[in-house]
Amino acid sequence: MLARCTIALVAISATGCIGQHLVLNEVASLGSPNFCDGVDWVEVALPSSAGSSVNLAGYQLCDIDGCGDSDAYTFGSVTIAPGGHLAVCHPSGHADRRWIATNDTIFLHNAAGQRLDDTGVLGEYGSGSSLTGSPTGTGE
Repeated sequence: MLARCTIALVAISATGCIGQHLVLNEVASLGSPNFCDGVDWVEVALPSSAGSSVNLAGYQLCDIDGCGDSDAYTFGSVTIAPGGHLAVCHPSGHADRRWIATNDTIFLHNAAGQRLDDTGVLGEYGSGSSLTGSPTGTGE
């Protein structure tokens, strides 16, 4: 099970809580066969129980080096519908540059910089393996 930051799981807008519960649903160190050409990837999911779609413009995926690091990924204007998911390959495209190393943590931040979810410390999963959340996209 992926550990989550449960106190900050909702996206906040200027008008208050909008109820989208984006989660980090799956991570893969060193890629997967026929996907991402051997580089790390992370899947973001929006559970089917979410009230509406979420545009990820300005959201970020970061590791323990922070969202200001060159390995951070900033989403462009892409929308996830309830029940949908989006896999993101490491932005470098090179297996020698990694998000997921032993004892690393991956974070999802909204455009305002608030942490929405994290994987918790990945431990041994940071060494060439995949960690999957629920197929329902709940991150559990």
